[in-house]
Amino acid sequence: MIQALDFSHEFEFNVEVYHDDHGLFGEGRLTFGGGGLICIQLEHSYDHKITHIAPSTLKARAKDRQHFTLFNCEIANSQIYANYIACGDINSKAGSLQVKYADISDWFMHGQYLDGKLGESLTWKNPTPQLSVKIKTNEEDFTLNTETFSSLERRGENHIIHEHVRFIFERPSGTFAIEEIRDKAFELSTLLSILTATPVSIESVWGSFNSNYPVPIYFPSFKKIGSRFSSGAYWLSCLALRDLLDDNWQSIFERFYASPYRKSTWVRLAGMQRYEGFWEFKILGYVSLLDEYVSTSATIANCKSTKTESKKATKLKEKIKQLSKPLNEDQIKEVQLLIDTIFVASRDLTFLEKYELARSSTNEGILKVINLTDNDFRLIKRIRDKVAHGITPDLQDTSYQELHLIIEKIALLITYWAHIDLGLSPSDFAIFLKRTHNQLQFNPALDKAHLDRITNSAEFINVPASLFERFTSGEYSIINACFTENAHNELKYSAAHKAMYDNWINDHSRSSNRVIDAFGADSVRARSPASLYLECADKHIQLHMAYIIKDA
Repeated sequence: MIQALDFSHEFEFNVEVYHDDHGLFGEGRLTFGGGGLICIQLEHSYDHKITHIAPSTLKARAKDRQHFTLFNCEIANSQIYANYIACGDINSKAGSLQVKYADISDWFMHGQYLDGKLGESLTWKNPTPQLSVKIKTNEEDFTLNTETFSSLERRGENHIIHEHVRFIFERPSGTFAIEEIRDKAFELSTLLSILTATPVSIESVWGSFNSNYPVPIYFPSFKKIGSRFSSGAYWLSCLALRDLLDDNWQSIFERFYASPYRKSTWVRLAGMQRYEGFWEFKILGYVSLLDEYVSTSATIANCKSTKTESKKATKLKEKIKQLSKPLNEDQIKEVQLLIDTIFVASRDLTFLEKYELARSSTNEGILKVINLTDNDFRLIKRIRDKVAHGITPDLQDTSYQELHLIIEKIALLITYWAHIDLGLSPSDFAIFLKRTHNQLQFNPALDKAHLDRITNSAEFINVPASLFERFTSGEYSIINACFTENAHNELKYSAAHKAMYDNWINDHSRSSNRVIDAFGADSVRARSPASLYLECADKHIQLHMAYIIKDA
């Protein structure tokens, strides 16, 4: 019996096709998996009455006695297509369903480790708290819990411990129709994709039907995106830090299922994470996604339209004040109101106006980090408009690399808005961006210095222009620079301490490997900031492995 159906694998069986009420229809070849369709290619000798009966649910039996149930079937010529397939003879709805997502266990279980001694006892330390949420809205009523599944396998001299997390949906007073199984799996995939800013793929699904064991289920889905990390450390690529979410899962799910963006905008955002096609369509996708978000945001803010006053109406209002027999203030207001009623038209907000409205309610620190400039917006909108109208974009005044960086900024901005919609704070998002290795963080056009500032990840020290220019000109190296610091916390470049450091680093007979010991008696007053920026007016430069020695 099949214990699990890996969605990334392809399956093929020679089967007999039948229906509980109408009997055997014939034989055929059943194929499914790999993200593709579920299909039975019937042999020519099949019973053609199946095309007249057109049952929604069919059964299939393989030669190895493996049974399958196919749901939402359609028959075309000699082919049967189904939306869902379950391993087993199923005649009921699912009491619960389990979903395993590819790679997500590495993120969800990150931080726990084995402790103990081989041959005696091994225990997990710092185990991940299991997720437990309840959702009850006008449309939804279910609970979601996580459970860790473990196994131990021996391969020669090796013992392999396998653990993964499954997300278990249950309905306290009901069951799940087969269509809901796919919906729930995809909705959770969308949420996890938004939190991690990575494309989260379904690996396996099980349903508890009229048996005491979970039955494997398959339906067409997105193909798994290959890992970008050769080490296999998927958690490094995830944006959100799971341990910072542990106390917020209930509110995150509540906000997700109540969000006006959930069914379209966030689904599209998760889908765009998978896009690997032509760059012009990627621009079209992300900019139209931005347009959708700001349009929905404007609707929520009740700012869908604005008044447009023509130049003639404005001039008429001015002339009224210049009448030979002037009107009083109340009369002027009354006439101007009449002019507005007749000549001033209402119009929908433009894309730019809706975008600026959304920006106005966005954290200024995050906006500065993302660094999506007005010129960026105008350029990408112009390119989008040309692509949408089938016009070849002119890239003479820009480059693909520049467009790519702008698109990555837009992706990051929409991801930020999604995190805020889920109840996370700007400071949470800044910490995520600083501490993880998500691909959105590697955009060189981001203002990383401001990210260091708002996350308190670096020291920022003002210095005189003369000292600043020596670093920007290359006269002083930005690596292993040495300073003295007076009682007023003012820095002065120290050539003497730099020489001490150079002598120490080149002394292969030194007894200590602590860099701080390079400064002899001054070592007790020396410190090395984790990260240091020198500032002068509105400019800054980052130093690496700098050393500051406090004056005695």
